[in-house]
Amino acid sequence: MNFPTLDGGSGDYTARFPDASPTGNYVVLQLYPYNAGNAQLASYAVDSAGGLTTTNTQANMPTSSVEVSDTAFSPDGKLFVAAGDFGNNSRSGIEIYNFNGAAPLTLNRKVLTGTPIDRIAWDSSNHLYAISRSLNKLYVLTVTATSVTQNSATSITNPVILVVVSHTASSCSPPSASGIHVCSPAEYASVSSPVQVNASATVSGGVYRFELWSGSTKLVSVANSGTMNQTVSLAPGTYHLSFVARNSAGTRATATRDITVK
Repeated sequence: MNFPTLDGGSGDYTARFPDASPTGNYVVLQLYPYNAGNAQLASYAVDSAGGLTTTNTQANMPTSSVEVSDTAFSPDGKLFVAAGDFGNNSRSGIEIYNFNGAAPLTLNRKVLTGTPIDRIAWDSSNHLYAISRSLNKLYVLTVTATSVTQNSATSITNPVILVVVSHTASSCSPPSASGIHVCSPAEYASVSSPVQVNASATVSGGVYRFELWSGSTKLVSVANSGTMNQTVSLAPGTYHLSFVARNSAGTRATATRDITVK
């Protein structure tokens, strides 16, 4: 494991609140220098044994300008958002970062600066939801890598926790026996990016991990659920997709799809 060091190794970081990528073996940690001040945001790659590697250093990883209260990856794993609540000042608001794997995060933009934000969550259609407990508000924004639009700010009484459920018109029922039912994409389909992935898995003892792979690249990882329903951004080309579901003992169910992305 290689961790960023503070002041040439003479100081100590305190690591808090890991947030795992939904599309790859990565995790972002909040590193607090000398257990105080604003967090630096460090991203790591995670190997099959749980080892962490990174190219982040004290000098190149970003220092959040907000008092971090919550973080969230976008469903496609390309954006990482930090929310902050420190009263009505500049240490409150939302920061949106480009996620670059084990390389340092890069700031994309700041929004709602000065607005205390306590909890954030995404849906599967690029909407970011944010609640402010002190202001009794729910904010809804449309966020992409190139733009942010604030859609609404709704008064709501005493908001505490935020849970977003993304509904789709069609469900994908799990197989009655061990296996994987892939509803989309269809076999040999020609599709546009982002690709809608909708599949359900059944494994004896319950599904511990449900993953989608393209060769040796993990595209999606779902924990403790046999339902996979999200979009995946893919470059034009042909893909052999492998769906793998396993229980905690390692028993597996698999399925494949060959598709072309236009």
